[in-house]
Formats: sequence, structure tokens, C-alpha cells
Amino acid sequence: MDPVFLRLAMALLWGTSLIYGCECETPNVRVARRHANLVFRGKISGFRNDAEGYRVAIFTVDRVWKGHVSRTFEMPALEESVACLGFWPNFLKIGNTLLVYAYTLPGSSDYVTDICSRTVLAERSKDFAELGAGRSPDSK
Repeated sequence: MDPVFLRLAMALLWGTSLIYGCECETPNVRVARRHANLVFRGKISGFRNDAEGYRVAIFTVDRVWKGHVSRTFEMPALEESVACLGFWPNFLKIGNTLLVYAYTLPGSSDYVTDICSRTVLAERSKDFAELGAGRSPDSK
């Protein structure tokens, strides 16, 4: 994770949210899937800190609907506060299974999500019927 880019992106989003606040309209499943780079269902199996000290969520993935996702997948455990970017804080608990719609920010290779993307606790999601059966995660 590029710490300079992440700090800049977060500052920009936070500053914008002070002016406009976090307002979003959740897209339908088709639009959310099209805009995401990855769509997967995974259980949070743990957390770790990366080299810059940022918290990273470790997922054990069981289904994939879009993108190349391995059985173990990691992404920044950003908690949404005022800028829409990140997970709802109560989602980031070991043992929670999430349906994740993730994308990359321009200039970054890290995947993130936001509270407007349809990322949700899997048990609460009604998206699975429309998404279909999906596939198993990649072997690597």
C-alpha cells in the first residue's frame, strides 16, 4: 500500500465530506457489479498490520463473481467515518462473512470498498439470486 497516496486520497475524501458529507445512493446489483473490479464472498479470518502500520483484513474466500480472487485475500481494513470510503466498522470483525464489491483507486493497486457499493454482511444480502452461483476462488 502506498502510504503517501492513501493519506492523500483519504485527506481529499475527508475534506470533500466536510463540505458535502457522505451521501450516496446504493446502485442496483447489475450496476454495482459492473463498477467493481472484484466481487466475492469471504469470511474475515484475521487482521494484520502492513509495513506502514495500516490494518489489513484477511479474508477466506469461498465464492467469486468477478475478478481474480484467491482463497486467501487481503485488503485494507478501512473503516468508514465521514468520507464513504471503507467498510462499516461493525462489519470488520473476525468471523463475519461479507459480500464484497471492491475496486482500486486511481494510482493504487490496493482494493477498497465503500458504504455505497453494496458491500454487506452476507447473511443480510439479497444479491446472491441475481449474482448467480459464482465460482470457486483462484488456486493462487
